Amino acid sequence: MAHCSSCSSSSSSSSQSRGFCPFSLFLFIGSAIASVRYLKRREQSSSRKLDDDDDDDDDDDDDDVEEDRPSPFRVVFVLGGPGAGKGTQCQLLSENLGWAHLSAGDLLRAERAKADSKLADVINSNISAGRIVPSEITVELLRNAMEEMYSGENRQTKFLIDGFPRSEGNVIAWNEVVGNRANVETVLFFECPEDVLTSRLLERSKTSGRVDDTIDVIRKRFDTYKEESMPIIEMYEKDGRVKKIIADRSMEEVYKEIEAILGE
Repeated sequence: MAHCSSCSSSSSSSSQSRGFCPFSLFLFIGSAIASVRYLKRREQSSSRKLDDDDDDDDDDDDDDVEEDRPSPFRVVFVLGGPGAGKGTQCQLLSENLGWAHLSAGDLLRAERAKADSKLADVINSNISAGRIVPSEITVELLRNAMEEMYSGENRQTKFLIDGFPRSEGNVIAWNEVVGNRANVETVLFFECPEDVLTSRLLERSKTSGRVDDTIDVIRKRFDTYKEESMPIIEMYEKDGRVKKIIADRSMEEVYKEIEAILGE
């Protein structure tokens, strides 16, 4: 180790005196500063590690939340002319296979009856003015019904939607309001001759009390169905989702065919 001149001292046989060395003090201070800096770096490194661990925990929490989210709802659209037996078959499938049955028409009628519903005001004002209820409202009611059934005890995820979509506007609204929240797996198309449908509706009118089960209204409903609904069925047929059901058979025969399709 080098010595400075001021640190030189004379030696004697009895003792050795040492003087003060500024260079040694400089080395001591430098070493102390380096130690402080090292400890500070260690502290910062530990802090970053803790932050990273916290981030990992947050990611795990996000994963848990993601896993808790339900997979998209399974949806089957049920289409066909008035009187084809859609409602009857949906009810049977609901009872036996656990699919929830939703009817767009029933949801609209139920909403109209609610005194404190803002949607009811819009629905009633449109009907009173002779206008068609906006598709967005119908779809919103369907979405709300699905969400409500999922949040219940049964955590329902399978839905048969009866009589929807009836028009291109319905399809557009469905894509915008529901989107990838639901997966339309199949479109059941109840195919039935018009004379059979007419006979069924007239027979139903004897007990149903429905004002739309008269011969004149029935014919108008058929015309609307052909003009608006058939193009929708053809659209879904192109991407392979349509399953045609011959509906002028016994209720039991029709049910067995549909049960086999949904059980695939």
